[in-house]
Amino acid sequence: MAKEVHLTVLTLSGKYEGKFDVDQKLQDVIDKTFLTLDIKPAPGEEWQLLEGDVPLNPQATIEDKALADGTTLRLAPKDGGGGCRSTR
Repeated sequence: MAKEVHLTVLTLSGKYEGKFDVDQKLQDVIDKTFLTLDIKPAPGEEWQLLEGDVPLNPQATIEDKALADGTTLRLAPKDGGGGCRSTR
């Protein structure tokens, strides 16, 4: 029997809470958060799921990362590392 965990995902667009089987991939958590909060990433925009400040591999399962029931994660766009170039 698959075990379920309750996860909370925080985004700039709001909070999503849901139950997931531990054998589900973290990409499923990302997709469900996008769908529920109606987040539509811009073309080419990359998002990452984080536990604290640690990025999680979306292809890993919840069990692979040993995420406990009640864990809070963060979902945010990756920093582009760019910035403005001065023309002065």
